[in-house]
Amino acid sequence: MSIFTTRSKLSNKEIVYFISINEHLKKCVKLLYKDNYSAIEAMILQMQGEKRDAEDVFRYSLSKVIWLIQEKYIDDKADIKTYIYTLSRCLWVSTLKKKNNYTYYTSDSYHKNYDPQLLENLPFKEDDLFFHRQFSNAYSKCKPITFENLKSIDKLSRYWNTISSNLSKLSV
Repeated sequence: MSIFTTRSKLSNKEIVYFISINEHLKKCVKLLYKDNYSAIEAMILQMQGEKRDAEDVFRYSLSKVIWLIQEKYIDDKADIKTYIYTLSRCLWVSTLKKKNNYTYYTSDSYHKNYDPQLLENLPFKEDDLFFHRQFSNAYSKCKPITFENLKSIDKLSRYWNTISSNLSKLSV
């Protein structure tokens, strides 16, 4: 198929097709690189990575996506750009967690090992940092739901139901 000589862009469907039948892999990889690498690099640089990190993460994510396509885990309806970005982000977050300097972007940063001092050195906009601090303060006052709490919630629910049913009888 001489589709590459007539145009430089391919649709997701065409890229998935060529990769799944192992044809024009080199050209498909070049197109995927050209379309996706800059976004991955920007994301990793924004999250305190380096250009070398971006290259490694992108290379791994791209090879993983190609493998997923060849194994028929990704069909032609999928957006490859989303797969590459998501895999890259997950891989980079995992790397940062291992380095123990990633707390802002994950929900599991709010646990007993949470160190708010790490945030002070990260390049965030002021409003992001403000909301993060507000959430951290509110979260620190929260208590986990236990069986006893559920009992009292059940009591409260029953009480509210009786009150609301009585209110409907009182209204004229």
